[in-house]
Amino acid sequence: MSPIAPSASRARTLLQAGCRVVTEKPMIVDAERCTRILDAVNQTGNSLTVAFNYRFNPVHERFGSHRETTRWPGAPRGRG
Repeated sequence: MSPIAPSASRARTLLQAGCRVVTEKPMIVDAERCTRILDAVNQTGNSLTVAFNYRFNPVHERFGSHRETTRWPGAPRGRG
């Protein structure tokens, strides 16, 4: 998904097209758009998942910096 403003209409469009939708927290910051998305979930029977990306967790940050300097057997080189 993308920034909050277009994500409400995009989520509804995807749900109505038969897609499962994954978005990040916060999904929407106002009740009206949230209700429209949940109505689309209920009408289509498709799923909507709101993920929480804890990317600034100190453990994740330490792993990220360690990952850049460590080569594990079988791990691909570079970022692709």
